[in-house]
Amino acid sequence: MVPLSNAPCVRLLLPFVGGIVASTYYPLPRRWLTVLLVGVLGCYVCLLMLFSWRRWRPNAGLWSITLLLMGLLGMACVQGHQAWRGGDLYTTGLQEDVQAYTVVLQATVVSTPKWQRVVGEVQEVRGKKHWCRLRGKVLLYLPPDACYHPGAKLLVMGAPQRVKGPQNPHVFNYAALLQRRYIRYHHFLRVGEIKQLEQVPPAAWHRLVAAAQRTQQHLSQRLRALVQQPAAQGVVLALILGERVALGETTQDQYRGAGVLHVLAVSGLHVGLVFAVMHFCFRLIAMLYLYCFGALIGRSTRFYRLGCWADSALRWLGTLLAVISLWSYAFVTGLSPSA
Repeated sequence: MVPLSNAPCVRLLLPFVGGIVASTYYPLPRRWLTVLLVGVLGCYVCLLMLFSWRRWRPNAGLWSITLLLMGLLGMACVQGHQAWRGGDLYTTGLQEDVQAYTVVLQATVVSTPKWQRVVGEVQEVRGKKHWCRLRGKVLLYLPPDACYHPGAKLLVMGAPQRVKGPQNPHVFNYAALLQRRYIRYHHFLRVGEIKQLEQVPPAAWHRLVAAAQRTQQHLSQRLRALVQQPAAQGVVLALILGERVALGETTQDQYRGAGVLHVLAVSGLHVGLVFAVMHFCFRLIAMLYLYCFGALIGRSTRFYRLGCWADSALRWLGTLLAVISLWSYAFVTGLSPSA
C-alpha cells in the first residue's frame, strides 16, 4: 500500500472532496465563504513568499493552510455550479415582492388529472416599481385545459411560492428532490393568470424530448383504441409506456399497498428486460447465420478464419442493435428520467 506521503495529489484531493460534500449538505453563506477564501488564500501566498525568501522547508502549518484552502475551493466549486445551473432564483431567492414575471417553458407539459406540470426558466421579474432580470427555474402547475409547448414565453401574474419541506418526520422530502434539480419555487396557476407572449425556439434537447413525448402520446392513443376496459387500459399504459394518468386512485392504492407501485413506472426493470430480450433475439439470429454459413463452407481453413471473424463481428453487432433498441424504447416512453 502506497503511503499518503508519496501521493501528494491524493492528499490535496481528499480535502477538496470533503469541501464538496460539506457544501452540499451544510452550505456556508456566500459572503462568509468569500471572506474565508480570500483570507486563507492571502495567508497562503504570504507564507509561500516567506518560505521562499527564508528558504525554509514546508512544515505542518503550511500543509494545514493548504488543506484548508483546498476544502474552501471545493465549497466554492459547489456554489459556483449551483449559481450556474440554478441561477439567482436558486442561490439568492426572491428579495422583494413580485407582482409578475416572464418564464420560458423548458420541457413538454406533463399532464395529470388536476394539473399540467412543467419546468420553466424565469427571465424577468417585476417588483413594485420596475422590471429586473432574474434567472432561475420554477415548477409551474398549469390548468388542465391549457395548451402550451416547449419554448413558449409566458407572462405570469403573481409570485411563486417556495417549496416547503415535509411537516412530519420520516416521510418523503419532495422539496429536497426539487432542490437537487435546482428548483426551489413552484406556482399553482389559474386561467386568468397566464398570457403567452411569444414562441421561443427551444433547445435541441428539449425538441428531442418533445418529439419523444409526442410519440408516446400517439402510441397511447393506439393502445387506448385496442384496450377498451378502463381498468386494464390504465395498467397496460403504465406497464408499457409508463403513463399513469389513466390509472384510477383505487388501482394505485392497491399497488401501493402491495409495495409494487414501482412496476407501473418505466424503470431499470423494464429497460433490463427489453435489453435481455433484444440481445437474445439478435444472438439467436447470429447463431443461425453462423450455422448456415458453416454448413456451406465446410472445414476449409480460410473460411474457418472468416467464420471466426464473422462470429466476433456479429457479437458486437448484436450488442449494438440491442443498445439501439433500448434507446428506441426509451424514446417511445417519452425519455423519462426513470428510464
